[in-house]
Amino acid sequence: MDQSDPSNPLAYTEYTPSSCNLFVNYLPPRVRDAELYSLFAPFGTVETYKVMMDRATNQSRCFGFVKFSNNEEARKAITSLNGCKMENKTLVVRFANAQTSTTNVKGTPSSNVYVKYLPITMTEPELHQLFAPYGNVEETKILIDINTNLSRGVGFIRFTSVQDAENALALDGCMLQGSLRPLAVRYADTDEEKAERKIKAAKKMKQIRYNPYQQPIYTVYPPNTYSPSMYPNPYGISSVPVYPPTVPAPAYPAQERTLFVYNVPQEADDTMLYRIFGPYGAIEDIKVVRDPSTNKPKGFAFVNMMRHEDALNAIQSLNGFVCGDKLLQVSFKRK
Repeated sequence: MDQSDPSNPLAYTEYTPSSCNLFVNYLPPRVRDAELYSLFAPFGTVETYKVMMDRATNQSRCFGFVKFSNNEEARKAITSLNGCKMENKTLVVRFANAQTSTTNVKGTPSSNVYVKYLPITMTEPELHQLFAPYGNVEETKILIDINTNLSRGVGFIRFTSVQDAENALALDGCMLQGSLRPLAVRYADTDEEKAERKIKAAKKMKQIRYNPYQQPIYTVYPPNTYSPSMYPNPYGISSVPVYPPTVPAPAYPAQERTLFVYNVPQEADDTMLYRIFGPYGAIEDIKVVRDPSTNKPKGFAFVNMMRHEDALNAIQSLNGFVCGDKLLQVSFKRK
């Protein structure tokens, strides 16, 4: 099926900003600036060109950037060189964007590929169909959230060979229909890299920004559940009961139904939050707060449930819920 056909649910387009900068990946290690210029000069006026070098070893990092004088020349170079073989490498040539910088890292080469920012409606057969043109796909997997049974927008593809996986990295930066952000495609983490990421994630959790709407945790003792064995008398006198300390319950209005949702990911919209909060009760309305100048989410939202009990259930179930690469904080809206 033609990937450019608008009727194709898997149709994608290259992420094309207005600049004429190209990102060139998987250059042979021997290629330097002069060779990079010679490779792209036939397609137009090359204004700047640079192969990125490792400062410590002075060896090529096997990717670089080329800037043409106009967008048409840049497109011509992409059409001609993307996917071409150069020695034992398959070139990836596309428009540069925020995800392709001098810190670009694709992971340790392997036959396993990781992809994020998939449309939440994408199925595993569709994921297989998307990556099949790049090699022999042995297995595909889309991660599902156990609480909502919805896609997390993240998937894995296992190819027969490392070369097939390398070819599939050409999809990095492509925009699928139904996506809010370009795909991010890289090699899946090795076991060592997974362990390192867990350590970093644990450190990051300790640095979560203070949420002024976050509610304190209260210990609530249900009525008629006291047991002397649970709270022993320090004086050893069985006839004198010792009761647990009383802790006041939260001073929420009985009918409070509006939730404050903090740490909302940039790709979130009303539909995404409906899918996350819908299983916990009827929703009256949802508002993702956006910056009026950029129309981008400001990182928080409000969800108005129909019943207080459902709102409370949503807090208990979704506070700490992983949404994309964010950890949601859910609490009642403060008056």
